Amino acid sequence: MEEAIGALRAATESHNEDIKRLIERTIKAETTLTDVDETVDRHRTDLDGLGARHSKDLNELKNDVNALDRKLENDINQVARRLENKINELGTGIDKNISDLKINDIGKLNNIAHTTASFGKFAAGGGLLELLRILITHHW
Repeated sequence: MEEAIGALRAATESHNEDIKRLIERTIKAETTLTDVDETVDRHRTDLDGLGARHSKDLNELKNDVNALDRKLENDINQVARRLENKINELGTGIDKNISDLKINDIGKLNNIAHTTASFGKFAAGGGLLELLRILITHHW
């Protein structure tokens, strides 16, 4: 009987030690889980703030791009009007040159031929750069 009681006491002590270790591990796990929950909450708050800042930055960038688009469109329209005026002046100058032209005036004929050829290049797809080159070379 004493042997059985001794074996029972040893088993009880062993179980008590196991229970004590299990309680310690449970407390440690609960503490760790609390820390993890706090960390997750802090990161969630940080990410929400980051998302809000990102949205604000994107909206500001969108507004800046729209303002730049409006400014560029306005600038392009102004340049187009100035080019149209210069082309009209150039046409008037050509008309005047043609009406003042004397048959023996080879220099004016060459200028008219050059201008006509240049406008032909523009009309055939030489583009805006060719027109600017003509205007700058001959009139500005």
